[in-house]
Amino acid sequence: MMTPTLWLLLGVILIVAEVAAPAMVSLFFGLAALLVALLTWLLPVHAGLQWLLFALLSVALLLTLRSRFRSLFPVKASRAEGDPDRDIVGKQAVVTQRIEPGRPGRVELRGGGWPAEAAEILEPGTPVRVVRKESITLTVERL
Repeated sequence: MMTPTLWLLLGVILIVAEVAAPAMVSLFFGLAALLVALLTWLLPVHAGLQWLLFALLSVALLLTLRSRFRSLFPVKASRAEGDPDRDIVGKQAVVTQRIEPGRPGRVELRGGGWPAEAAEILEPGTPVRVVRKESITLTVERL
C-alpha cells in the first residue's frame, strides 16, 4: 500500500522530471500524485482505489489543463521537428574568404561566418547561394 509520503515523493519526482525533460506530461502525473497523497492523508483509501484515483486524476488534469499550460509555457521544438539550420539551404550569402575547388573558404550568412566550399573559384564579395549543408560546412554556388 502506498502511503501519503510515497505519493508525495512520487509527485515531486514527476514534477522534477518535467523540468529535466519538458513535454507538459509528467507535470500532470506529478500533480495527480500530490492530490492522491492529500486524499490518502485525509482518508483511509484502499491501495487499488489509490491507483485508480491516480490514473483518473492524471488523465483529467492532462486533458483539461495541458493546453492552458502549453500556451503559458511554450515547449521548444525538438531538432527533429524544426532544425534551425534546415532553412539555410537556398539562402543567399557573401564570400568573405576566397574559395577554390578542394580548398574551402568562408562566407557570411545571417551575420555569422561559415566554412564553405564550391566547385569554382569565388572571390571575396561574391554573392552566393547555399546549395547544401554538411556538418558546419556549406556548399555554395555563384548567384
